[in-house]
Amino acid sequence: MKTAILLRGHARTWNSNKSQTIEFLDTVYNGPDWYIAMPYTKTVTHDSLHIDFKNNNFKYCKFTQEQDYQLPFMSRWQWNSYCIEYWRLAWLDYQLSYALRQHELLHNMQYDQVFFARPDCNYTYQQGRDMTLFANPMEIAIIPNYGVTGIADQSDPELADDLSYATGRLAAALIMQRYLDSQWSDLPNSLVHPNPCALFASYVAKHSIKIDADKRFIHHALARPGNLGHTSWAALDLQTKKDLCRDANIDTIDYQL
Repeated sequence: MKTAILLRGHARTWNSNKSQTIEFLDTVYNGPDWYIAMPYTKTVTHDSLHIDFKNNNFKYCKFTQEQDYQLPFMSRWQWNSYCIEYWRLAWLDYQLSYALRQHELLHNMQYDQVFFARPDCNYTYQQGRDMTLFANPMEIAIIPNYGVTGIADQSDPELADDLSYATGRLAAALIMQRYLDSQWSDLPNSLVHPNPCALFASYVAKHSIKIDADKRFIHHALARPGNLGHTSWAALDLQTKKDLCRDANIDTIDYQL
């Protein structure tokens, strides 16, 4: 069972999370291959990431500049007219799809599953979950909608969760192409819909990707500067956020501050 981990998004709290994240996911997936894409900021560098992954299978790294971003094909507006949290992450996945496929072709192999991760999350085991489960080729092993019962439910995409997901090979290929699926007819108006989780859940439902709630065994949680929860961080004033970022050596650009 060969796994690729796609670590993508702003570096943010990566330097605080990295040891636990790398050790945990490397153990869970038995020495996976790592593919990394991040917007360029001063929080991390190529050299620092090579040091972070010196004992791991570090396959690819790409830093993107603001001017590198391309808008979805139907666009006539600027990036700030869109749901940045969804479309830029979709764009980074799209970029990594090339590197992953090139590696498969050059080495005459195929990944069995892909784990999509973010640098600003902590990961651990879900209590009571079977840690031997893995994604099959056509499924995405997440709960995109919790609802009040915790049962996967496609009826309310507003309840979706897009922080991390483990997928089979073919489901991963579909997800990495979602950047190209910018239709005005979804949700409706997926290009301007404000909720990144809802956009992701809608895409999964639209493309009939199977959800297997029983195979969700990794728990994720956002990590914010100052060890704050997401709600506490969101309530802070701008200057306090900047001060916490600087105290943690995080480039304020990572939080668009």
